[in-house]
This record gives sequence, C-alpha cells and structure tokens, in this order.
Amino acid sequence: MLTAHPLITRLEGYVNLAKDSLNVAPADFGIKEIRKKIRSKDVEGLLDKLAITLTHTSNNMAALTAQGFTPEALAQLQSLTASIRSSNLQQNLKMDEKEAGVQANLQIITELWMIIAEILDVGKRLYKYDNKEKAGDYTATVIKSRIRHERAPASPHEPSE
Repeated sequence: MLTAHPLITRLEGYVNLAKDSLNVAPADFGIKEIRKKIRSKDVEGLLDKLAITLTHTSNNMAALTAQGFTPEALAQLQSLTASIRSSNLQQNLKMDEKEAGVQANLQIITELWMIIAEILDVGKRLYKYDNKEKAGDYTATVIKSRIRHERAPASPHEPSE
C-alpha cells in the first residue's frame, strides 16, 4: 500500500496541472481519500478509491497526457492496484483458513472447558471447609497453569523437587 504514495503524488500533480481541461473536478479523483485509506491501512477502502481514481484517470487521459502523464504511469497504477487486490485476497484467504481452524477446534475446546469447570467445582466443594489451602488449587488460574505446565510456587502439600 505504501508504494502507492509516489504514484498517487505524481498523478495528483498532473491532475492539478490539467484541472482546467478535465471533465471532473480534481477532488473527484479521490487522491485525498486514498491517502487517508493508506494511513488507516484500510485495504478494501483503498481499492474502492483506487477504482474511482483509475476510472477518472482513464476518462481524462487526453488532458493528463497533454501535461506529461504517460500511459505507462497509468499502467503502473493499474498494476499496483491489481497487486494490492491480489495480496488482500491472499490475506483474506489465510484469515478464513485460520477462522475455519478455530471453528473446527471450538467443540474440543468447549468440551475441555466443561471438564475443567467440573474439576473446579468438585475440588472447591471437597476442600472448601476441610482444607482451605488445597481448595485454592481448584481455581481457574491454578488449573490453567498446570495445563500449560507453568511452574507455580510450591504449595505446602506438594513435594518440592
């Protein structure tokens, strides 16, 4: 997206030079909006604005060419737009794959949480009045650290290594 800045800046210069012979106002090219979309990293918005800019550029090619804008510069802008679109599509596909993986594992994770919740409930009920220190072992934080194999501070009822 950042590589669009130089191309857009040059196009803006040609648009300003040709403003009297354009069939739309220079603001209609949407160059200011393109800069905003680049700054905010809004790829879909950038592609929408680039489509408008490319349409106006193509429709005003004679006026822009008279000021020095070349068909090669237009081709560069079109190529850049296609490249951004392709990269965005690839990123969206990867995000969709990741989401599909999350959804596939959601059932397993939900079942695991139900087991953990049952362990927490039973442990707290068993030790709440008889052994308050051991009851503290049946909190979500302690269970998560055991699942992750994190080293928890040694409690008095666990042997130290």
